[in-house]
Amino acid sequence: MKKSVLPIFIGITLILLIAGLSGCFGTEEESINEIDKFVGIWNLYGSDLWHELSGIVSINFSSDRNFTTDINTNGTYELKEGKLVLTMSDEERTLSFSYQFSDGDQRLTLIDSNENVAAYIKQ
Repeated sequence: MKKSVLPIFIGITLILLIAGLSGCFGTEEESINEIDKFVGIWNLYGSDLWHELSGIVSINFSSDRNFTTDINTNGTYELKEGKLVLTMSDEERTLSFSYQFSDGDQRLTLIDSNENVAAYIKQ
């Protein structure tokens, strides 16, 4: 009786292990797809974030994870812990925003830690 229980136990353990690991592999792919939504030129159409974004009206997110703005600010961007993180290359400053895509990923809303909002539309 003990010999017949062991293979069943091993089989169930392997199934649970494979099912648990399959979720881990999907997360990286989803993260890659999420960051690709940023690629393109985004134009401001509403904001109360002027103090954080210093008057930036247009942001160009490139596929190599760099960004440039209409006021000659540039740097890198990444997603970290569900937030968009902009690292300015000339000022060595980092800005972090919650974000939300809408309208078929053609509108981007950025929200800073003080709940200030900047709304962008994809060009």
